[in-house]
Amino acid sequence: MRDEYTLEGRDRISQWLATLDAPVGPLRSNLFARTIIALMLDDDAERLLDVQRAEHTDRMRKLRKAKREGSLADILLADHAPFHIEADLRIDLTASPRRAPWRLKTSSLQSPTSEL
Repeated sequence: MRDEYTLEGRDRISQWLATLDAPVGPLRSNLFARTIIALMLDDDAERLLDVQRAEHTDRMRKLRKAKREGSLADILLADHAPFHIEADLRIDLTASPRRAPWRLKTSSLQSPTSEL
């Protein structure tokens, strides 16, 4: 059974579908912010990232299962979500060697100047 839509409703949906999404502001995730704050406070950033990595791994496992057993919407989400998870994991792998040689002091951290 399909839902029924008014002509006006279909036009509004068509307009919305044709509207491009602008890239979201600066690329700074919660993981980025938590890592920086942990480093500023001389907290255990490695532990934070280990826990986050484990959570991402578990989420990837659930997404693979959704691709096998889910609805079309689940499958499409499972196709899209891993890119975001992989980006966080890649940031972690890239940043780990940079964190290892030095423990940051608050004065060495500055806000990124780039609006990426």
